[in-house]
Amino acid sequence: MTKTSELMAQYMRCRTLGHQWDDIPAEKAGAFGDPLWCRCLRCATVRIDEIGGGGKLIKRKYNYPDGYQRAWTNTDGITPSRSDFREMLLMQRIREARNGRKR
Repeated sequence: MTKTSELMAQYMRCRTLGHQWDDIPAEKAGAFGDPLWCRCLRCATVRIDEIGGGGKLIKRKYNYPDGYQRAWTNTDGITPSRSDFREMLLMQRIREARNGRKR
C-alpha cells in the first residue's frame, strides 16, 4: 500500500467511525475560554475547543490535514454519507482480507 493509499484508508476510518481523539497541550491561549486541544491518532486532525465556566463549550474549531476534506468530495461538491463510508470501509476490509490470503 502506498503512503497516499494508507493515508486515505485512515481518513476513511475517521469519516466512518469518528476520530480517535487524544488530548494534547494547547499551543495558544483561548480568546473566550480555557483551551482544550485534541489530535486524532489516525489522521492528525486537531480539534481546538474553548471551555467556559461549568465546562460549557464556547467555541470549537478543527484544523484538518491537507487533503482530508477534499479526499471524498466529488466534482459536484457532494460528500458521501456516513452510510456510504461504512460500505466503503467494509469493502476495503474485504479487499485487505483477500489480499492477506493470497500471500
